[in-house]
Amino acid sequence: MPRRSSISLSVQSATSPSSVASSTANEVPGLTTQETELQKKRARDRKSQQAMRDRNKWTIHTLTDQVSFLNGALDGRVRDIAILQNRLGTLEAENAHLRAQNAALNLSLIRRNDVSSSGEADPSLDTRLFDYPWTLAARNTSPTCIADQILQGFVDSTRSGGASASDTTAFYSMKPKVGALIQAESRSQDDISNVVADVVRAYPEIESLPKKVAVFQNMALLLKAWFTYCNPLVPLG
Repeated sequence: MPRRSSISLSVQSATSPSSVASSTANEVPGLTTQETELQKKRARDRKSQQAMRDRNKWTIHTLTDQVSFLNGALDGRVRDIAILQNRLGTLEAENAHLRAQNAALNLSLIRRNDVSSSGEADPSLDTRLFDYPWTLAARNTSPTCIADQILQGFVDSTRSGGASASDTTAFYSMKPKVGALIQAESRSQDDISNVVADVVRAYPEIESLPKKVAVFQNMALLLKAWFTYCNPLVPLG
């Protein structure tokens, strides 16, 4: 019995707060229990602050990525809107030009009908729809480039030979014949498509087929519109 009581007393003394405090004091000499607890609290605070800083860094990085993505999407949308606005401006300009041409054509037809019905022109309606001869460019100058040579030959053949009634529809057809560009060996019935195809093939700078077709379409449509505007009484095909 005395031996058991001595063992229990030794265990109690080892697990008591005073023994823990004494052991902590023994681990860090010169520190009291209050100072040790304060150091532990400061260590926990430092860990908490570090964890908070890490969370803030991760949040800032995530928000920065989201802002970059939204800025890229906004820039793409702005570019698309600018392209659409440019296209809209081009279409509006072309529409205004076509409206002016249509108005001039209708006015010319009305005046011609009035002249043919009355037998003589009314001086009050004698407003010129064409330029004065001295303001026009010279028509019989020598060619200055390959396109001039091709177009000059086409104009000369048109002036000398003219167009028969059977070729009038094909000659003034508003739809370009792309086959005249793709199949160079076979000539189309559309003279304008043929001459425009010759002009496009004469320039090696237009290398790819999509570019050739695009240039061919624009040139053929402009030339056909010009011929139709200059000859308003010719039937369209």
